[in-house]
Amino acid sequence: MTNEERLSHLEAAFLTVVKLAENHEERMDLWGERMEELATAGAHADARIAALADAQIRTEAALARLADAQAHTDRRLDALIDIVRGQQNGGGKQ
Repeated sequence: MTNEERLSHLEAAFLTVVKLAENHEERMDLWGERMEELATAGAHADARIAALADAQIRTEAALARLADAQAHTDRRLDALIDIVRGQQNGGGKQ
């Protein structure tokens, strides 16, 4: 192999290395952009999860108030039923 052929091969190899480096840099830039997108999406997901947790707490509190109100209504209804039964059994004034 002549010196010119060797030089030509070296030039071709160098161009290949340069192209590979450029491709690698482009891929790394793209990878960096994607990582930023994932970080942003993760932050949004964290915010949504926190909002859901707050909503769950409010829902549980509302359900507790509803259960208390239902128990109160049940007691009042039981008292009313007792009054009506007492009147039906002759316990009420006529």
